[in-house]
Amino acid sequence: MAPSLRIATWNCCSATAGKTAEAVAALGASVCVLQEAQRPAALPAGHLWLGPNPRKGLAVVPGAGFTVALGPIAPAAPWSIVPVRVAGPARLNLLLVWTRQEHRYIEGLDPALSAYARFLAEAPSVVIGDLNGNVIWDNPRRPTDFSRVARRMSEQFGLVSAYHAFTGESFGSESRATLYLLRRRSRPYHIDYCFIPRTWRRRLRGVEILDRPPWDAMSDHRPVVVDLARGAALRTSGAGSRRAAAGRARCEGPPTPERRPRRTR
Repeated sequence: MAPSLRIATWNCCSATAGKTAEAVAALGASVCVLQEAQRPAALPAGHLWLGPNPRKGLAVVPGAGFTVALGPIAPAAPWSIVPVRVAGPARLNLLLVWTRQEHRYIEGLDPALSAYARFLAEAPSVVIGDLNGNVIWDNPRRPTDFSRVARRMSEQFGLVSAYHAFTGESFGSESRATLYLLRRRSRPYHIDYCFIPRTWRRRLRGVEILDRPPWDAMSDHRPVVVDLARGAALRTSGAGSRRAAAGRARCEGPPTPERRPRRTR
């Protein structure tokens, strides 16, 4: 039986809009979110694209039977973290994330969670995208870090990483990379995530990182694809429902030690 919901995220590294569209279609996702996506000359009906740079924006591509709509934008949140409502065979809210250097990477997600707390509470919700973070870069001297943000998503919003829930691996000990920095196999990192409601874990049927053509030739990031089986949990559970259920362009890299943003006085 085919899964009722397939969610995918991919930083496509400014690949041409035509090639990106073909690669996304091959994913067969119910909804796919993209970072560093070029704006197509003609935006397909029902798709979303936003951002200040037409070569590096955010995009949301719905699959057959699904629709997507932009939620209310919070001025206090970084522009690259946006709310999206998904409707169709499954209804949910997505917080599409692309953390960026100008917002101090993962540090920018923490205020966005506050700004979108009500949005995340109003329906089963997923936080998904290129977080540019991992516990390997945690620093207790910073205002926040990946571990603290992940803990907050778990404790306040009831969200867990689908990859880690499915594989049983720990943060920082991932066996599969989602990024090969500068396209070098010698520099693997796990920085792309899909956080799902904790009560969806029993519906997980697969989490795959697609390290193969055509995606590996188009970007140094790899798509993360999450499959969930049919079930009432997809409609009634999640952090927002705890009331009811208790080209070969160079991508922007993560804050690796040599690329961490400098602190300003």
